Amino acid sequence: MQGGQLGVWELDVETGTYRWSANATEILGWEDRPLPRTVDDLLALMPEEDRGIPEERLARLLAGEPDVPRAEFRVPGPGGAIQWIEARGKISSTPGGRMVVTGTFHNITDRKQAQLELEESEERLRLALAASRVGTWEFRIPEQAILWTRETHGIFGTDPASFPGTLESFLELVHPEDRGPTRRRIEEALRSGDAYEVEHRILHPELGVRWVHGVADIQRDARGIPIRLVGTVMDVTEETRTTKALEEQRALLARQARVLEQTQAAAQVGGFERDFVTGSAWWTDQMYVLRGLDPDHFNPATDDIWTGFGDRARRMLEKAMEVVRSRGESREIVVPMTHPTRGKRWLRVALEPIRDPGSSRVTGYYGALTDITRRKREEDLLVRVARSVSTGTGTRFLESVVRDLVETFEAQEGFVGLLEADPDAPGEERIRTVARHSTSGPAPALFYPVAETPCQEVVAGKVVIHHQDVCRKFPRDEMLRDMGCESYAGAPIRDGADRTIGLIGVFSDYPHPFPSSAASLLRIFAARTGAELDRMATEEALDQKEQELHQSQKMEAIGKLAGGIAHDFNNLLTVINSSAEMARSDLETVPGDVASLAESLDEIRASGQRAAELTRQLLAFSRKQVLQAGELEIAEVVRGASSLLSRLLGDQVAVTHSFDHGSARIRADRGQLEQVLVNLAVNARDAMPGGGTLALDTRILEPGSSAEGGRSRPPGPGRWLRLSVTDSGTGIPEDIRPRVFDPFFTTKAAGTGTGLGLSTVYGIVRQSGGFIHLDSEEDEGTVFHIDLPVVDGDGGPEKPAPRVERDHPSGGPSPNPTAPPPPPPTGHGGTGGPRIGVLVLEDDDAVRRATTELLEERGLRPVAFGDLGAAARFLDDGEDQVHVVLTDRLSDREDSSRLDRMTPLPIVLLSDFPPGGQPSSGGESLGKSVTWLVRPLSTDRLVRTLRDLATRRRPEP
Repeated sequence: MQGGQLGVWELDVETGTYRWSANATEILGWEDRPLPRTVDDLLALMPEEDRGIPEERLARLLAGEPDVPRAEFRVPGPGGAIQWIEARGKISSTPGGRMVVTGTFHNITDRKQAQLELEESEERLRLALAASRVGTWEFRIPEQAILWTRETHGIFGTDPASFPGTLESFLELVHPEDRGPTRRRIEEALRSGDAYEVEHRILHPELGVRWVHGVADIQRDARGIPIRLVGTVMDVTEETRTTKALEEQRALLARQARVLEQTQAAAQVGGFERDFVTGSAWWTDQMYVLRGLDPDHFNPATDDIWTGFGDRARRMLEKAMEVVRSRGESREIVVPMTHPTRGKRWLRVALEPIRDPGSSRVTGYYGALTDITRRKREEDLLVRVARSVSTGTGTRFLESVVRDLVETFEAQEGFVGLLEADPDAPGEERIRTVARHSTSGPAPALFYPVAETPCQEVVAGKVVIHHQDVCRKFPRDEMLRDMGCESYAGAPIRDGADRTIGLIGVFSDYPHPFPSSAASLLRIFAARTGAELDRMATEEALDQKEQELHQSQKMEAIGKLAGGIAHDFNNLLTVINSSAEMARSDLETVPGDVASLAESLDEIRASGQRAAELTRQLLAFSRKQVLQAGELEIAEVVRGASSLLSRLLGDQVAVTHSFDHGSARIRADRGQLEQVLVNLAVNARDAMPGGGTLALDTRILEPGSSAEGGRSRPPGPGRWLRLSVTDSGTGIPEDIRPRVFDPFFTTKAAGTGTGLGLSTVYGIVRQSGGFIHLDSEEDEGTVFHIDLPVVDGDGGPEKPAPRVERDHPSGGPSPNPTAPPPPPPTGHGGTGGPRIGVLVLEDDDAVRRATTELLEERGLRPVAFGDLGAAARFLDDGEDQVHVVLTDRLSDREDSSRLDRMTPLPIVLLSDFPPGGQPSSGGESLGKSVTWLVRPLSTDRLVRTLRDLATRRRPEP
């Protein structure tokens, strides 16, 4: 560097001393002056206002700042003239470990002088240009007066003669929105002494809003005090509008470019273009990203554009480009590519031709490249999921669903859960998983509360996806916390009525980047699962209906059998009882010791009565027993039976009852309903050998409601009253529950039970128009639910039923309030009254003989026939000899119609049950009032009824 204009300096940081290159004296012109040895020596040579510049630069270097700007300062030159020095430096360390600042310096006096001269020249030029503008003006500060040239008045549209020439009058011409900024700019110029320049709008009286540009310089007096502003003003309306339009266009283009760039990055779309004429090519930034190429080292015009494509993909692309070039047609293809860092990717390439506007010749192409890897993977996943959930049924299907969930979402665990009432939190719901699968295999069922868990959002009908922090979002979910869940996704399962019945879900103990199609995938799984659960429920309901149908058919068949048995048995009982009564009557007139014979006959009669009770049980379970139905308040029935049940069950069994049925009433036979309670209580007692509790509860099942236990909904339309009989006994084993209502089925030891108790209950409930079903768990007790229809508020209109007379269990007759008291019997056997003719129609010889003898014994005049033909012939000739008809033949509709046509006489029907099983059907079929007597019955009751009917209906003599 000897003899050059660039010198070198070095500052020892520790000692604060300088070292200079040999040419420093020449550069500075200091042949007669020593070079400064210290920083202070150097600063002493500078003007005071320049000393802060090198100090500040040096401090920044010592602070380790890497890029410190150069310093410019003045020092004395030869002959005392001022010269300008420019210095640069950086901090470093010597091999010995000393910190030094080294740098360069050179004399810039000539350049600085030229720069100052240039600035002065530019200032003169600026003033000249300003003076040559359309309008000039002057603001005299001491007088606060404005002087405008004629041209200036023309710009503002003012009259020189009337313009006040004050600052306020000028500001009034400025647009209101620009008035404040313009005032502040003038005040700032006066305060700082800087040049004044402003652009603002004015309100021209004729041209409206205009834009003006004003500039001015401040002139000072000898003391440096500003005394005036002198400047120019120019109407720049058109230029301003053009400039603003250009700025807005540039801003719009910049915004569009930014949006396009961001959109391409978000959508992973890259653009490209190639010119066949010039051979040039252009790619967007995103194109380089998608291809995995460096824009600083790859030129699409000259380098191999097929990098990353296989042979087949390359041939497909070349063919597409050739079609675009030769035919001018658009092309779109999907090809695979290997990315240098991201592996295999799928790309959609769209090509469009570029045409010469003049000749329409294809001169190139442009297009877009889209990374569709994720979309293609999700499409493949959707297809695979759709296939995986399209096969299998039942439990196997649910197991496959949770397994597919885990595999599809690469999750730690998947589950299918159903919504149900939470027994530990009344009014709340919980999830019971019906299938679970984890990465280690099938998992046991869970019972999961819904409240304050992610499941709560799902069962509300939402598809929920939490990629991470699920435990933090649901801090009260203890199960999530115990399992360490981090991510969760779930979707609701709906049934055919679009009600949420459960959910499917997956979760993991790590953050999970669920795919964008996760919601769609979950909906597919949930929809298929809901359809399968619906199918399973329908199949279960059909199975239940089929079982109920089989049970009903079985009970119907057994009922017919029992009815036939009861009929034949009653015939036998009629003979036994009639014979016993006649024998007992004869004994009263036979002398001698006949006590033993009387005792035997009493035993025959007692046995007959016991057999009659068995007949009633057979008829009850066959649902053909005569019911005396009426409106009942169930609470009264239960309370009335409670004392009887308490005595029956003993001190070890507590009987409780709870009523929640309001004022609802039912229609049933009170005695038979009490029989139901007794039979169920006896069963409960046998199931609680060590004692326990028998609870009788009621509630109302509204239409569409759900009920815990047993049937989930009412058995039919309308309101139903449910009577539940619950014991705390040993429960009923699952394998025998379907058979408990079967007749003659019993689990008791031989000789200790008939097997008709629950069959009788079933028959009474069904005949009353109701349903009965049970819930039971071994060692947890049994509950029988009896559902009976609720009658209307006013009880509904009651149809008149034929008069039915029935013996009490004690053997005495039931009083008939519509019948007058029968005439008292006269003489032995009641023979003192008029002889009443009775036509006996009975096809059983033994019964016919016994009945005839019995009636003759009681003073009646019977005439007996075994078939309708003989009876009809007799009535044709001697109807006046008969006053009443006694028969058991009205169960046959044809016989009923023939008998109706044969005679207008009153008819007494001896029957085990009314025709059709209902008291009204027989009377309707005969078209007249019929008195039914239900067998077995006492002879006294039969005779009184016959006499009563014959006496009331016999014509006057």
